[in-house]
Amino acid sequence: MARLAPAVGGRWSAAIALQAEAVVGDDAAGCLEAALRASALGHPIEAAEAAAVAMKLAARRGDRPLVRAATAAFASASRACPDAVTPLMRSAQHVELTGREREVAELAAQGASSRRIAEDLAISVRTVDNLLSRVYTKLGLGGRTDLAAVLMSRPPKGRE
Repeated sequence: MARLAPAVGGRWSAAIALQAEAVVGDDAAGCLEAALRASALGHPIEAAEAAAVAMKLAARRGDRPLVRAATAAFASASRACPDAVTPLMRSAQHVELTGREREVAELAAQGASSRRIAEDLAISVRTVDNLLSRVYTKLGLGGRTDLAAVLMSRPPKGRE
């Protein structure tokens, strides 16, 4: 890819070559850069796929800031192509949420407050906040902002 990209020319071939090199080199930051380039060039599916690989590689290394950055890029790209789910996008599921974590996360993603979720599920607000904290940690999120986009790309357990 690296040898062919200059012959083909253009920013898109350079972005693809960057992603290929990053995947081969287990370079999460390179995959994230490829995702950002694909997004800037108007290729959201490819951006989501590159971000999904970046998430997986960063999680394997335990690099939480990079997981968060890749997750944000994945969520942004996923919002731009809400009906698309490719095998690489599914690979963003590097962790499994428990049934209760998913239930609380889905309600939060729909805009429900912690108090409302607690009332609906007959649990304490503190339990809701603890469950959401675990979800954010597992998915590499900083908060509710990108929760909806990330959950949309993750089929419920048993439906993969």
